[in-house]
Amino acid sequence: MLLVTSGTTPLGIGIGLAVVSTLSAQALKLATAIILAMAAGSFAFIGLLELLPSALLDGRLVHLKLAVFGIGYTGMAVLAAYK
Repeated sequence: MLLVTSGTTPLGIGIGLAVVSTLSAQALKLATAIILAMAAGSFAFIGLLELLPSALLDGRLVHLKLAVFGIGYTGMAVLAAYK
């Protein structure tokens, strides 16, 4: 399993280089936007479904934790919008 997991990064780099060399500028922008949207969605999924419930499990400072999570999420969205 370790070999399979460690081999996915070089494989992804190779596929990315092959795709970049064959796409036009407009198609490259679209591909980049799609890949970034998928990465952002995976981070949001991990944050909302994996990390947040475990942070709220103890029941202390729930409102503060949710507020800080929302502020951080909003701040990153604003930064991404004005990049």
